[in-house]
Amino acid sequence: MKIIILEDEKLSADRLNMLLKETDPHIRVVATLENVAQSIDHFCRSGMRADLLLANVHLAGASPFELFKKLNITIPVIFIAPDDRFAFDAFQFLCIDYLLTPVTPESLTKALEKFRLIRSSPGASLPGRPIFKSRFLGRIGQRSFFIHTTDIAMITASNRIVHLVGMDRTKYLVDHTLDELEQELEPSAFFRINRSAIIHARAIEQVKPFINHRLRLTLKCPLQTEEVIVSRDRVHDFKKWADF
Repeated sequence: MKIIILEDEKLSADRLNMLLKETDPHIRVVATLENVAQSIDHFCRSGMRADLLLANVHLAGASPFELFKKLNITIPVIFIAPDDRFAFDAFQFLCIDYLLTPVTPESLTKALEKFRLIRSSPGASLPGRPIFKSRFLGRIGQRSFFIHTTDIAMITASNRIVHLVGMDRTKYLVDHTLDELEQELEPSAFFRINRSAIIHARAIEQVKPFINHRLRLTLKCPLQTEEVIVSRDRVHDFKKWADF
């Protein structure tokens, strides 16, 4: 089992690592992250390459809930907290368990057993929010590729042909309509900016006013090859989505 620890106190992170190894020597901690910004960078670069996330709800700067709101985190999580104040918020996400500190070997073992049981049960679904797609099958010519949603910068449609566009501008043809994709993607990460485009938050560099009460988006390099416009009827919702 591959696990990521999100903990800003080194002693606590080291103790969790030790408890995990004592609980199951086959567990491998693939990353220890200290804050939300570092976590966003990690997941954008490496994708969701872990089975489980252990996250402290009290982090310097921002809570891990912000991470789940900004990205389509599809990894189940065990939250760790000094009290139960944030338990309700925790179970709005893919929460397996909510452990109080100090974490004991017994409580951690039970949480891991719960995760294994849920994962191994046929047809079982993890608790929390609705499950959105984490990957799509795209084509370049005769070749097919799995594209993880965290690797998608934007989605474009033209003459009923839909492409997933990666951060490196690679385009993959997909057999979905834009309307279908809009329903299948994590809404906190993706936004339908007009009739022919859906954008991922991490692809946006700047947002500027544009004529006729629209907005113009500057995308991160090497994506920026043309103007990307938020249509007037979507500006209000875009501002709410972008928190400005």
